[in-house]
Amino acid sequence: MRTIPVLNKVVSLPLAALLALGGAMPLAASAQTAPAVLSGEGVLDRSLLAPLPASHLRPAYVSPNLKNRQDEPVRVILTLSQQPGAVGRYAAKMGVKSMTQQSAERAAQQEQTALIGKAEAEGLDVQVNYQYDTVLNGMEVTVPGDQIDELAELPGVTGVFENLTYYNLPDQEGEAAAEPFIDYEPLKQIGVPEAWEAGLSGKGLKVGVIDTGVDYTHPDLKDAYVGGYNAHTHSNDPYEDIPGKPEDKQYGTDHGTHVAGTIVGQAKNTTSDIQHKGIAHGAKLYAYKVLASTDEPDRASGTSAQVIDGIEQAVEDGMDVINLSLGSDIDKDPNSPDAIAVNNAVLAGVVTVVANGNAADSGPYYYSMGSPASSQLAISVGAATTVSKRFEASVAVGTAKAEPAAGGAVQQPEAAKPEAEQPKAEVPAAGQKVAEQPEIALAVPDAEGTQAAAAEEPVPPSSGGVAAPSSTPIGLMAWTTNQEDFASILGTELLKGVYVGLGADADYKGKDVKDKVVLISRGTLTFVDKIAKAKAHGAKAAVIFNGNAKGSVPDLSASIPGRDEPIGALGFLGDSPEYIPTFDMAGTTGRALAKLLTEQPGTYPTFTFGETFKSTTVAGDTMASFSSRGPNGDPAFGIKPDVVAPGVGILSTVPAYGKGNPAAVYDEESYGRKNGTSMASPHVAGLALLLQEAHPDWTPFDIRAALANTADSIKDEDNTTYDVYSQGAGRVNVAKAIQTPALLQTVENLKLLDTNLEEQNVVNYGSSASFGLVKAGAGAKSVKLVLKNFSNADLTYTASIVKHASVTGDPNGEVATPDGANIDVQLEGTDNGSLTVAKSGGAAAPGQKEFTLTLSPQADAADGVYEGTVVLRSEGKPDLRLPYVVHVGDEEPSNGFGVQDVTPSPRIITPDGDGKDDTTDVSYKLTAEDVNYIELQAYDLNDELIAVLASAQQRDDKGALVAFKPGDRVFENVGDTYIDDVDGDGEIDVDDKGQPILYHLKKGTYRLVVDALSITPDNKLGAEYVAFSEFRVADTSELNLRNVAVTPETITPDGDGKNDTTDVSFDLKAADVNYIEVLAYDDKNKLVGVLASRQERDEENNLQYIKPGTIRFEDLDGTYEGDADGDNKLDVDKDGKPIRHKLKIGTYKLVIDAIGVLPNNTLGSAYQATATLKVAETPAPPVTPPSGGYVPPVVTPPAPAALDASANAVVGQGQQQVRLTAAEEKKDGASLATVKDADLEAAIKQAGASPASIIVQLAAEKGQRAQLTLTAKQTAILAGAPSGSTLLLSSGGSSLALPLSLVKGLSAESGLQLVITPQKDKAAQFGKAESGLTVIGDPVAFEVNVTDASGSKPLSVPFSTLVKRSFTIPGSVKPNTAGVLYEEGGKLRPAASTLAPQDNGTTIVTVSRPGFSTYAAVKAETQFADIAGSWAEPKIQALAGKLLVNGTDKTAFSPKRAVTRAEFASLLARALGLSGSSKQAFPDVPQDAWYAQDVAAAYEAGLITGTPEGRFAPDASITRDQLSVMLARAIKLLNIAPAEGAPTRVAYGDESQFPSYAAESIAAVTDAGILRGDTSGGVAYFRGQTVVTRDVASVAILQLLQQGKLTD
Repeated sequence: MRTIPVLNKVVSLPLAALLALGGAMPLAASAQTAPAVLSGEGVLDRSLLAPLPASHLRPAYVSPNLKNRQDEPVRVILTLSQQPGAVGRYAAKMGVKSMTQQSAERAAQQEQTALIGKAEAEGLDVQVNYQYDTVLNGMEVTVPGDQIDELAELPGVTGVFENLTYYNLPDQEGEAAAEPFIDYEPLKQIGVPEAWEAGLSGKGLKVGVIDTGVDYTHPDLKDAYVGGYNAHTHSNDPYEDIPGKPEDKQYGTDHGTHVAGTIVGQAKNTTSDIQHKGIAHGAKLYAYKVLASTDEPDRASGTSAQVIDGIEQAVEDGMDVINLSLGSDIDKDPNSPDAIAVNNAVLAGVVTVVANGNAADSGPYYYSMGSPASSQLAISVGAATTVSKRFEASVAVGTAKAEPAAGGAVQQPEAAKPEAEQPKAEVPAAGQKVAEQPEIALAVPDAEGTQAAAAEEPVPPSSGGVAAPSSTPIGLMAWTTNQEDFASILGTELLKGVYVGLGADADYKGKDVKDKVVLISRGTLTFVDKIAKAKAHGAKAAVIFNGNAKGSVPDLSASIPGRDEPIGALGFLGDSPEYIPTFDMAGTTGRALAKLLTEQPGTYPTFTFGETFKSTTVAGDTMASFSSRGPNGDPAFGIKPDVVAPGVGILSTVPAYGKGNPAAVYDEESYGRKNGTSMASPHVAGLALLLQEAHPDWTPFDIRAALANTADSIKDEDNTTYDVYSQGAGRVNVAKAIQTPALLQTVENLKLLDTNLEEQNVVNYGSSASFGLVKAGAGAKSVKLVLKNFSNADLTYTASIVKHASVTGDPNGEVATPDGANIDVQLEGTDNGSLTVAKSGGAAAPGQKEFTLTLSPQADAADGVYEGTVVLRSEGKPDLRLPYVVHVGDEEPSNGFGVQDVTPSPRIITPDGDGKDDTTDVSYKLTAEDVNYIELQAYDLNDELIAVLASAQQRDDKGALVAFKPGDRVFENVGDTYIDDVDGDGEIDVDDKGQPILYHLKKGTYRLVVDALSITPDNKLGAEYVAFSEFRVADTSELNLRNVAVTPETITPDGDGKNDTTDVSFDLKAADVNYIEVLAYDDKNKLVGVLASRQERDEENNLQYIKPGTIRFEDLDGTYEGDADGDNKLDVDKDGKPIRHKLKIGTYKLVIDAIGVLPNNTLGSAYQATATLKVAETPAPPVTPPSGGYVPPVVTPPAPAALDASANAVVGQGQQQVRLTAAEEKKDGASLATVKDADLEAAIKQAGASPASIIVQLAAEKGQRAQLTLTAKQTAILAGAPSGSTLLLSSGGSSLALPLSLVKGLSAESGLQLVITPQKDKAAQFGKAESGLTVIGDPVAFEVNVTDASGSKPLSVPFSTLVKRSFTIPGSVKPNTAGVLYEEGGKLRPAASTLAPQDNGTTIVTVSRPGFSTYAAVKAETQFADIAGSWAEPKIQALAGKLLVNGTDKTAFSPKRAVTRAEFASLLARALGLSGSSKQAFPDVPQDAWYAQDVAAAYEAGLITGTPEGRFAPDASITRDQLSVMLARAIKLLNIAPAEGAPTRVAYGDESQFPSYAAESIAAVTDAGILRGDTSGGVAYFRGQTVVTRDVASVAILQLLQQGKLTD
């Protein structure tokens, strides 16, 4: 409904409006009255507009240098009368919509065309060389010199100028021009100018920004940018996500660009009055995009796996420094997968800087930091404030009444009902005058941001009208950078205001706020968002009053605790190019004003600002209140952050998204201010680059120590020193760090977890000392310190200890600093407090002096946290400072998060039923008092919930949940099994006996989450507390025997001294092994003999355990001890000594058999690993070993080899892995395998009711065909396997998982053959599928045949059953950079696939589709020029990399072209790997049409049904309704559940328009997160009749495949 215009009582026309309407008014030429050209109705009377006489036209200007030219050709520049495009662009930006860039360029082009035609008609010899229409409407032409005057007389020509030649100007000394604005204040604060003066810029060093990507087209960044990686698309393009339509929730990202500018900005932008110069502006920038935009504005996210992927890529690319301005506040684990990756980066020599988090204001103050800042080796950075300005204005606030036109109404924002009504006005005495409107008094913060008292309570008026307000002070909370002449910007005239509630887009609906002041309530949106929306809607300024929200409307209660005063320091933002002037109004004042406006429709506020704006400078250098605090979650309560740096109001680069829009303007709005430790961290990363440039031989530990040792301790506004868990060592100061010749560090042995979750001993050279929890009177604890001298002279320092007598505490419940007199602290190993350290022996060999910091709490020391600093001083050199901390008490303190200290013991389980480490106990501490239900959950590294492993609850006798008592708790005997609702029926899956089906975790690493809930009596969630840890499900042998190597793998023991022997080495991890032997098995898996053995014995001949480490058997010559004569005894000579036989020519499986023999000569432990040895020529004759004692070997049956990576890729999550031993025979270059009935029955029995993966792993060589043959009886046995089971054949790096549901319907006479055949000879065929394809590795054929007396035939697979297969290709191939083709009926078709790079430099390719065939990995270089900058670009590129979509030509995708029904049916069928069908599904689909087979396949799979008339309409454009129906059927086919964690779907505003056939499908695609509507005015619309374009269809297909786990 259109709103009716209103006529306001107070009317003013601002100057800007006059300018927009046409500029200054001309003066009249005479007093004569001119006829009116506007009728009384305001209609233009064109008959009164006569053309101007020709004499009125100004002649064209001709350059004097072109006068009197002869007829020789002259190059001249013509200027014409129409405006160029750039003027149109500026006019449009200023609001003159009638003059757009496009219309201006079009008019200029038309004028130029007309001029050329006119010149030809006049006989002028004009040759056009250049035409211009953007910054100049003109042409450069060649014309005879004697025709210049005639050319100048042509209509439209305004000037003829000579074409000059330009040269560079010599450098001149003179008056400097005005410089662009660069904010140097944060850089001065940390000493950067001094480092620049020392010649440091980070030149030549490489920095990796692991973030949201970067706008590498930004002028301040483009010359620094070198390359990067995108962990979301697995491509080499880490560009920021480009925003689409806000109503479609296509939000862009900008965080990484801001971070990158702080580090490497080069201040090269010539199109802006603002520039940014980074700290290390000479460094090379690499960007690693691990975070992507979400459905929420200003929020980006990524999984642990993506963050780790980015870190790994950065390390591989040789970064010197990496910066991670990211983290999870809720994960406190110092051994989280992210923290482990960070630790490994540091150990690889990369300085790693991490933001400490922004959670101190939003929950518990201490322990608020998260991961990966919890890394004990990284540099974690907190945020400090910087010097800033404050402005105070005077303003008179009043109200005015708007009068609606007849029948009109004035819409006002809705307000929440106040908690209490305001008091009514007192009744005046007789004759007393009553004001029409009370003035609104204001309360403002002072210059330091403290809150002043609110003025008197406003009184509601008794009638409308205009007040005569008086001026009161008000503070600015935000303004535009470099625009501080507020008196000129705002003026002193009365300004109209508009009340817009909470300031959301919906609150502006129907309101004209252009050039007005908007009044906004605090609540829901951030202050930055409120300002951005006000600016976007055209407001001149904003006033935000303190308050809160009640749902989607403001709470206008008279009083709100804590929100009656001005917002104060918490709301202060300072300047930014993105802001408009924004003022901070007291809550009581603003709410009273807003309440009045809502109660009196048609009333609006007015604001009149004074001429003077008082400016005050605030020194800053205090801790940001939001900056997350320590301690770390490690056992010693480590000091975090390590240091702090500027992180409030930081000005840096932000994207203008020039990649997506070549016409993007990088003006002042390509810069912005942000707050956060995300902004502090890159300051330290930049300093690290400067220090690395100055000291290229310093380690990451040295860089951290230099920054921390020389940091400045900072204090709060009350001059109290910040505690070490707030500021770490202090605020960095690189001016001192580059001067120090020495460093002070701790030397600590840390037990850190590696990527396998195994403990590793790491020496940490720390920058702080943490003593952990110590009981009073418990005795002394010590930390070793070392002073390193990097100079070429001996150094002497005086050492002292400074106890921190008074430090800051938790503002929410501050505790006084305990008396440090009761803590004895001393330095041992000094010479009466003096330390002399020898000069450096070279760059990597500093002089070192070790000493000790010893601490001992006295028996009467009070419980609490004590801290201090070790200080070393030397004349003329920077002081060196190292903070320390100790927690005194009997119990570990609560971290305030309800649950903590999650610890699995053991951390690695091997659930093989041997009774050793089959399960783990997960202990944790519960500190919340309202928890009545607890779950132990397992997440994978993609942050997806896999299983609930255990739960706990307790109930009273009435069945009501009862809260647990806080304290230490444990989940005992947690294994790899779990129950689940896999079939999605809402109930736990049970077997045919009604017992819960046990699913099994796959081998791998999982996040353990203790999720503690408080559930209310009405079954709602009251509170939730979470804590994290990690555990791993592993194979026993894989865990204990690693990195087996046979070098060389082929021997020729012919005595020529070349490859006569081989070495077998491996890493032994188990500590309970006392006997190791290397066994050889032939191609029938029969034991041949023992190639070598090792044992250690004591003096009494007792076996001793072998020390874990690298074990090497050298010079194995192909001879063995064994039973060659078949008498079941070890062959010996006449003296009883073992005979060594020679291995025959052939290939052997080597089994490393590591066992623990118990004292009673029984087997205690056994671990095995396998390798391959090939004997290529006739061995030498048998030899007799040297004389000596002989101990018969203990030979154990060979255990199955560790599961091949390709096999693990096709094991389903939840399946129990059951190994089945096969007998192998090598024949005609193939490995032929069979199994025994009893073994197969035992495997089925072992599975029980759990779905199982029954694994047969063959030892076929690479390139060999592998075949498993099963009899009819065995096929029948398999048919009895639990539902969801598969038979897995693995051989030579390829694996096939056959769903056993496919054998249940076979006849009793049917057997099976599973065949895997490498087909190297077909590589050329796949490479010719289309131009530009490269085949990676060898194609592999997968077959399953049904056999009976009549022969064999391929096993039939319905469309509803996906068969998984995997194969190995060489090289580390990133996902989405290659795809898969498969052969069918002589044709090659694409299939969805996943790619998983392995640690050994290979990649596992996995394909899930109904059917078998031959598969090959192929790579195609595809780049579409017309999707650059599109919201869908990364997803389209990912599909193109998988070969699942094509362009409309080689370089174009045509993203906005409509998609036909045939095109989408074909795309869907190919994406799902559906076999093409030759049947004609619909009469209007010709059998020879390019899409006919795909449409038929989609029809047979039930994805399409056609129209009610039985037709398909293939050429009709597909609508969103129709697309939803096809996708919903695909969702059902793939058994896709609703997206995990997706928000509850709200009703669409156009649901009533949904056709009946599509309603359920629309709900299904929405719930699955595959397709969604857009939002307008706060209401979601699906818009089902909209035609689908190629970009939308592509994104929907990719999301379908990802949800179905068919692609990356």
